[in-house]
Amino acid sequence: MAEQNEKPDHWKDDKLDRYEQAKLLKGFLDQQYKSVFRSEDGTTSFVLNLDAEWGYGKSFFLNRFADDLKSEHIVLRYNAWANDYAKDPLLSFISQITVELSEQLEANGPSAEDNKIRKRKLVDSALRVIKSAGKAAAPKLLTAGVSTLILGFPILAGSSGESEGSDDQSQIPTFSTKDQENVTKTIGASVEAALASVESDLFEEENSRRAAVESFRASLADIICVLTEQTESGEQTNSKKAPIYILIDELDRCRPDFTIELIECVKHLFSVNGLYFIFATDGGQLQAALNGIYGENFDSEIYFNRIFNKEIGLNIPNQRKLSDSLIDEYGLSNAGNEYDIILYAIDSLNSEILSLSEDFTLVSDFFGLDLRSQKQLLSAFQTLVLARKSMGLKTHSIPALCLIVAWQRKKLFFRRLKTSPQAIRSAQDIEADLKSISSSGKCDITVTIPAKDLGNPHHCSQSKEALPGLLTSFVKMYTYKPADLLAKQQNAPRRESGTEALYIGHLRREVHAAGVDGATRNPLANYFDHISMVS
Repeated sequence: MAEQNEKPDHWKDDKLDRYEQAKLLKGFLDQQYKSVFRSEDGTTSFVLNLDAEWGYGKSFFLNRFADDLKSEHIVLRYNAWANDYAKDPLLSFISQITVELSEQLEANGPSAEDNKIRKRKLVDSALRVIKSAGKAAAPKLLTAGVSTLILGFPILAGSSGESEGSDDQSQIPTFSTKDQENVTKTIGASVEAALASVESDLFEEENSRRAAVESFRASLADIICVLTEQTESGEQTNSKKAPIYILIDELDRCRPDFTIELIECVKHLFSVNGLYFIFATDGGQLQAALNGIYGENFDSEIYFNRIFNKEIGLNIPNQRKLSDSLIDEYGLSNAGNEYDIILYAIDSLNSEILSLSEDFTLVSDFFGLDLRSQKQLLSAFQTLVLARKSMGLKTHSIPALCLIVAWQRKKLFFRRLKTSPQAIRSAQDIEADLKSISSSGKCDITVTIPAKDLGNPHHCSQSKEALPGLLTSFVKMYTYKPADLLAKQQNAPRRESGTEALYIGHLRREVHAAGVDGATRNPLANYFDHISMVS
């Protein structure tokens, strides 16, 4: 017998513990509907905003949450990005939802004849809404350069017919002051007549638009009622119960104007009893879109409160769990053995092993990488280790990850490390550049490494090294020639210490593996070229 807290099959791949939040959200929405919550317009509609940065699993969450809801509710989906090509979000959204509701009605409605009538009413009312929205924009043409539209050239009082930057004035007519006055009066009379004609129709068109919206809402509400009908005792006459859910995803990828118009369309047109919306958005990105449309001083918080009945944020995942999930996603769980990766950090969860998850977590925290950046980093790292493995080369985890970030975010710094490594004498020489890349990161992070031999945490003491120090040691080793490495092996006592000694130990083994005569290049020499090709 399954335990009560066991995840259902569609949540089995939940590695960021989203399932617990999904259960909590489902319970909240159930209670919200049972309590007969009403929006400001008096309907039992509800609009929820699910807020998280791009890449933090909003689509993953919505896909599985939709499966949770489908056992009891009708769930409709709208992929905003797939419809972003459309100039009019209203047309796109109404069209898709009308089609999906019609399909639901056909499958679950009371009778074929009733279904046909209701579908026809919904489609007709949707078309009237779309047509009325198109007409509302037409009067704007009258205020847009009337003289240019009528005559084909600008009429400016007091103009000599010349304009700055124009080389050929022969085609531009000139007018006397009296001619200009006559033309202006003629145009003025024409505009006044046109505006009078428009004004006489404005009230009629506005009334027609409102009637179309109310007709659409009434038809929509009727279909929702039929699809979620209950008996007087509260028993379901259909297999699904109210509310009907509409889930809207991928807004992060859309044009700002498309996003805002879609949200406003839903709020003002679909405010109907028994209809719940869940938007998945990046709040920061949505705020930027609002400021771009309405101005920098626009108060987005007030706007959010008016549009959304509630906002919740997806839980920010623990970075280590996120690292484990991403490394598994990119097939690098056993990368230390499979791809000849030289690991650095002793695992904070198991001191007996070195861990790529630990290395990746440290680098991500140091640079303050969001999930999008972490995926970009790990994708490039995966390609790097596969390429180097095919050439018989090892990959140093933390230095490689750091250099990939440098290439992706600050190429001048990356190129300086490549072309002038001899100028990097200490960590202080690169700290300023690293901090400029990791403005939101944790620059004081230290790495716990084996004190005697990189790659082997067993039977040795541990030491802590700041991440800039690790990268500095790596770059200094980049300047060594194979002959220098072999000479250092013969010299006693060894002067290098800390990570430099560990690097040299690895480099010597690689030189020996290649053979003294064959090792004409430092094994680190092609790191920069490889990274710039795969990142």
